[in-house]
Amino acid sequence: MVSEWTVVTVIIALVGLFFTVTMPIIKFSNTVATLITRFDNMEESDRQKDKRNKEIHDNLSKEIAAIRKSFNAEIAEIREIGRDHEKRIIFMEVTLKGGDHNDGAYR
Repeated sequence: MVSEWTVVTVIIALVGLFFTVTMPIIKFSNTVATLITRFDNMEESDRQKDKRNKEIHDNLSKEIAAIRKSFNAEIAEIREIGRDHEKRIIFMEVTLKGGDHNDGAYR
């Protein structure tokens, strides 16, 4: 015959076994849920950073293009000034030598 204490001991053992098995499973489940949430947040943060980086890159590309255009215009202007200067020097050299400035040296 089963005594009352045997029944109590079996119930205590079953409750202990239940908590021994289920508590780690519950903790693991909570940890997985937390990690999934953090991962989703990181993905969203990365998407926002990528979008912002693309905007910055596009703006920098536009600024660089504008600087290049301005720089090329200044170089063209400097080249033209150099050509004019060269023409004046040739003209003065021809004039000082007493030559005709229409002999092809002055353009």
